[in-house]
Amino acid sequence: MVYCIQLQKVANKFNFFMSTFKRVQKGFTLIELLVVIAIIGILSAVVLTSLGTARQRANDAKIQVEVAGSRAQAEIFFGTGQTYVALCTTDATMIALGALPANCSSVAGAWAFFRPLASAPTNAWCADSTGASRRVATPTVAGTVCPPAI
Repeated sequence: MVYCIQLQKVANKFNFFMSTFKRVQKGFTLIELLVVIAIIGILSAVVLTSLGTARQRANDAKIQVEVAGSRAQAEIFFGTGQTYVALCTTDATMIALGALPANCSSVAGAWAFFRPLASAPTNAWCADSTGASRRVATPTVAGTVCPPAI
């Protein structure tokens, strides 16, 4: 009889332990949740960093397209007066593209225009009347031809 009572107590303790163990296993521990949150945080930081670089490259591509488009606008301007003389100061489209006297130069038969790049402000994208369109070290407008590519 004593043996049965002791066996019953051991069985009750075992059942209590098993029921507690089963309840604990139904969810995640705090440590597991914190590890997952840390991993998500690290991954999001990496993605945001790479998005910043992609944004700068997209801005550079936009500048390249706008400067290349200035070539067509300059030819339209030339077609109306057969000269490029006032291209940088009177043509509204060129001024809207950023062709200010600081980064645009035009004479009767030639012109050059550059805009600083977003990813490297010390570099610029340059287009000129010879058909060149390339990345250059930020020039000072002294002529009507883009300097050599970098």
